[in-house]
Amino acid sequence: MKTMKKIFTCTFCLMIVFLITGCGKKKISVEKFNSDMEKKNYTIINAGENEELGLTKSSIAKDEDNKYIIEFYQFDSFERSKYMYHKTKLEISSLAVKGSTSGEISRKKYLKYVLTNNDYYYVVSNVDNTLLIAYTKVENKSELKEIIKKIGY
Repeated sequence: MKTMKKIFTCTFCLMIVFLITGCGKKKISVEKFNSDMEKKNYTIINAGENEELGLTKSSIAKDEDNKYIIEFYQFDSFERSKYMYHKTKLEISSLAVKGSTSGEISRKKYLKYVLTNNDYYYVVSNVDNTLLIAYTKVENKSELKEIIKKIGY
């Protein structure tokens, strides 16, 4: 009986560690992103591909009022998406002003950076070979966070 309790406790602890570290993050495809956003009545724009950058597919989703802009990119490798993550993070971090808040998560094949300045809330999230970039005005921050959470990024 004590052995079963130890096994259960160890298994439970491992599950918690995986949830906390983000190891359970699963990428989605551009098609899944498009489908999810269309269900929310977002306009989807095919942003194309770029062989030189390793970009295989991309879409931009906008709501009716353009309050939320969510860009989604699929690359041919994690290394390429990671490169674009860092490049985008650098661009977004340059928008910080006095009083801005930011945070970053860095795990194996999962990177996320957020910045809130006086006017806008920005998110860049890299899961495996995909990259999500989103932004909105500060007053719409909670809604955008919820949308991103629902797609798993």
